[in-house]
Amino acid sequence: SKEKWERGFKKFDLESKQMEDLLIDSNLYTGVRYSKDGSKAVVNVSDGDMPSNVMATDMNFSSMKVLTDLNPWMSNKKLTKSELISYRNVDGKELKGILYYPVDYEAGEKYPLVCEVYETFFNNGFNRNMNILANKGYFVLRPSVDLELGYPGEAWVKGITSAINKLVDEGKVDNDKVGVHGVSYGGYATSLLITQTDRFAAA
Repeated sequence: SKEKWERGFKKFDLESKQMEDLLIDSNLYTGVRYSKDGSKAVVNVSDGDMPSNVMATDMNFSSMKVLTDLNPWMSNKKLTKSELISYRNVDGKELKGILYYPVDYEAGEKYPLVCEVYETFFNNGFNRNMNILANKGYFVLRPSVDLELGYPGEAWVKGITSAINKLVDEGKVDNDKVGVHGVSYGGYATSLLITQTDRFAAA
């Protein structure tokens, strides 16, 4: 799905031209590898917040067997929880972003926010940088933007500020404590953004 975290596996029958759901849920599935005879598969599985573990399955994905427990030490650590959010940019186009919550989040409290910018974000997954910031008491947002060729700065201003406004309006974020950062293309975006708006307290 492009609207919510609904992920998994479908089977397409070449003769009947029918699509059948095999396994659909909110987990994140990556790195699928198949046995030589095509009867089994191994796949990395994450709930979207914890690192992946490797599981084995038949080709109907009806029985998943856990093969690894790679990070047992993390079970008692404070980790961020992620949420897929929707918002509209200045032009009214609906966009998605990933919001990571402070580890000790309390509803009704306002928190500082750090935006990590690039281009488009949708899937979550364990992210050490998000967890470092969340453990320091920040919301972290990975917003998407609708880039127009030749006018990237305009798109970032239109999209990122709208996402921030949504969180401020919901009472989650302190409007005066918003930062932005990025690397590579996101570093260019950050450098450009602070020439277009004084919205950010730090960059």
